[in-house]
Amino acid sequence: MDSKAFLTALVAVVIFGSCQGQDCPTSMVDFSAWAMNVTSSCSIAMMKSLREDTDKANCGDIVSENGNCMSEKFTTCQSATEDNQLKSMIQSMSQMPNMAQLFNSIFCTGEALQNMEGVTGVVSDLQIDMCDPTTLSNAVKDCSNDFVTVFKADPLDTQLCTKYDEMTACEFQTIKDDNVCPNSEPMTLAMAEQGRKASNFFCTGDENEDVNTTEGNGGADEGNEGEDEGNDNVGDGGKDGVDIVKFSIVGILTLSLLSISYNF
Repeated sequence: MDSKAFLTALVAVVIFGSCQGQDCPTSMVDFSAWAMNVTSSCSIAMMKSLREDTDKANCGDIVSENGNCMSEKFTTCQSATEDNQLKSMIQSMSQMPNMAQLFNSIFCTGEALQNMEGVTGVVSDLQIDMCDPTTLSNAVKDCSNDFVTVFKADPLDTQLCTKYDEMTACEFQTIKDDNVCPNSEPMTLAMAEQGRKASNFFCTGDENEDVNTTEGNGGADEGNEGEDEGNDNVGDGGKDGVDIVKFSIVGILTLSLLSISYNF
């Protein structure tokens, strides 16, 4: 399937249904939305459980279950398909569940947060086709400052739902305003933005109550907006199957912050 045909099919999937409720993808067109749904649903479930486990009694088990959640679905669907290309793409997702040790050091022991002393932002982990990575990173690195400030204080803070969305909005507004990626096609940028938004695993549906308590009604409205934006974009994908894997992994790496190099 050529790139233009795939994009047309993918847009149709996003508009008319993103294979939510479908156990396994049946084609490469289905794969993008299915892959994002798997990673998003498992990671959101992990975040929600971690927030409920206030004394961290089950923290280790919760982060391990995140990997089990994804591995089970990947294994089942890899075995179910006879399409070699689809089987290969599902296999490429298998690297994602191997994050339990990193998540444990963030959410359970806090060791990772100790390594962030003095860090005010992160070098962006965005990757966009036909866009120089160094130029892109330098242009948008300050967009993460507020996100990192909240994350360092508490990686389970419900404010991270909106902070992530604000970071994404800042990144892509900067890219557009400053023409950071002049060689990238508009469709490529649009798909990259949707993939980035869909990787917000900090919105678990419990932001409204927390923000209401701490910031008043105005904050609650902001929390709802961030939650809706994050959830509405679950299932949106990259311009092809390879990109959706990249976007999904980017979301996981952003969440961990351990696989991002710090250059200040």
